[in-house]
Amino acid sequence: VTTAVTTGSTTTTISSASTSTTGSAANNAAATSTSAAAVASTSQRAPLKMPYTVYRSDYIHQVNMTSMDMSLAPGRTYRYFKGAPLWPFGYGLTYTAFTLAWHNESDHHQFDENTEVPVHKLGAVTYVVTVNNTGKVAGDEVVQAYFQSPTDQKLIRQLFGFQRVHLLPGQQTEVKFTLSPSTFELGDEEGTVQVGRGVYTLHFTNGVDMTLSTSLTVA
Repeated sequence: VTTAVTTGSTTTTISSASTSTTGSAANNAAATSTSAAAVASTSQRAPLKMPYTVYRSDYIHQVNMTSMDMSLAPGRTYRYFKGAPLWPFGYGLTYTAFTLAWHNESDHHQFDENTEVPVHKLGAVTYVVTVNNTGKVAGDEVVQAYFQSPTDQKLIRQLFGFQRVHLLPGQQTEVKFTLSPSTFELGDEEGTVQVGRGVYTLHFTNGVDMTLSTSLTVA
């Protein structure tokens, strides 16, 4: 293919090799095949969970950008923000369907608000969640674990663990969350890190529409 380009009084001739129709079709087919493989691979690895909070556009007019106080209304991050975000922290959809359930209905009752657990014995506390793929395709699910503190009233929730699982259609598995003496550690305004005593509420969720909740008293 020869193209003449004229700029002012100068004419430049550009020559290039032609591409056959057969070659273009082959390239397109290869590209389509690659795209299909990429989609198939992605569908098996979803979901991608939001690693941060996405605020609405008017958020910048509600918060003092020069203040580093995370809890100052309306709050910052999933830990303190009390408004309705565009996309919340931990949110993410999937190409299939999952259910969450306690592995044993009595497991999460062995430690409740009526049973005091000393801080140094928190390592003996384990929660087991059963994840079941009830959809028609393979996929990933991420189970997130949060707690609500009895001593920090400004804190909405704190992430203390998460696990990703990959399941085939009809397959199920168990994920375990074992606490430790440092699980509930929080820093106060003076910078002192400590575990507050009292009743903790724990949530195990997919970040969208399924949450299992229980409570635990730390003595």
